[in-house]
Amino acid sequence: MTIEQRLEALAQSVELSERQTRQAFEALTSLHAETDARINRLIGLAEIQQREIETHDTQIEALLSLAEKHAQSQANLERQWQAYINTLPRQ
Repeated sequence: MTIEQRLEALAQSVELSERQTRQAFEALTSLHAETDARINRLIGLAEIQQREIETHDTQIEALLSLAEKHAQSQANLERQWQAYINTLPRQ
């Protein structure tokens, strides 16, 4: 094989390698963009879930407060009934 043939084969090999590298780079760039889009969607879903959790926490706090008020009211009602019963004549 002559030097010119070797150089031509090497040039073709470099050209092929460059083409493959460019294709691989384009594929990786596309994959990177897809991954970024997926990450952004996941961030959006996580933010929505966080707001839902905060809403549920607020609802739970309101229910606990209502339950405490109900328990206090129940205890007060029991005391009032006991006081009333104590005023009745014993038989």
